[in-house]
Amino acid sequence: MRLSIAGMFAISPEIRISAGRLALGLSGISDVLRARHLACLYHNLVTSGRPDEARAMQAVADAAIGLSGDIRAGFTLHLAESAVVYTEGTSERRRSSSISPLGRHRRRR
Repeated sequence: MRLSIAGMFAISPEIRISAGRLALGLSGISDVLRARHLACLYHNLVTSGRPDEARAMQAVADAAIGLSGDIRAGFTLHLAESAVVYTEGTSERRRSSSISPLGRHRRRR
C-alpha cells in the first residue's frame, strides 16, 4: 500500500517521501519490496528538488537493488539518476555558456 502512495504523483512529494520512509521502517519487508521503496524514495527526493539527499542514500539503494535483483527497482533508480545527471549537466552548461537561460546572447564586456 505504501509503495502505491509513494508513486502517486498527484499528491505532494512530502507525503510520498514520508510513505516511503515509513515503509522502510517496517520489519519483515522483503528484499524486493525494500529495493523498490528505496528506489522510489530516491526518485521522490530527486523530483522534489533534493538531489543531495538522494545522492546520500544512493549507495544503500544500489546495494538493495543488487541484493534483490529487481529490474523494476533498478529502472526506477536509473531513471532518477538520469534526471540528476541531466540537471547537473544543464546547470554546468548554463554557467559556461555565453547564452543566457532565455536564449539571448550575453554581451561580453
